Amino acid sequence: MEVDLQGFLSQEDRQRYFPNIGIQELRDILEQLGYDRHMLVEFFSTEVCIITPKGLLLQVRASDKGALGMWGGVLEDGEAPIDGAIREVKEETGISLGKEQMHFVGINPHLHRYANGDNAKFTSYRFVVRLDYVPNITLDNESLNYKYVKTLEECEGVLDQQKDFIRKVLSE
Repeated sequence: MEVDLQGFLSQEDRQRYFPNIGIQELRDILEQLGYDRHMLVEFFSTEVCIITPKGLLLQVRASDKGALGMWGGVLEDGEAPIDGAIREVKEETGISLGKEQMHFVGINPHLHRYANGDNAKFTSYRFVVRLDYVPNITLDNESLNYKYVKTLEECEGVLDQQKDFIRKVLSE
């Protein structure tokens, strides 16, 4: 396969040349093709802010050395952002949500460097969900734990690209 990536793999090229391939497998393929496995790769993703009577429910993320963050992840090829948000929340927390509960609040483009050196450019579709109950949580392997926060002081360790949004939600 002839692919000229010029040190950056766009979302469009990723879907064209490497459809339906997971992130870790993609990194291995890039390396096998002679590219830097840590090159900048673009992904469309979701971020879901879950608000409950107990506070804002945050994920303690395994991939970011225990940093706090919203729930979500990379969209599957061809997946609508709202469908990806619902899928990711179900996979990561066990919480089943309907489209009517999801409130789209904007897009968060950002760069992210993982502890292993991988670099990603995310275009994250942000949603807010307000629950009138405290859910039972069933964590997947991407989460170390979860934490409820009600104040900014409790938010130490929040991912940089999510800090301003979480501050805004907590101040409302």
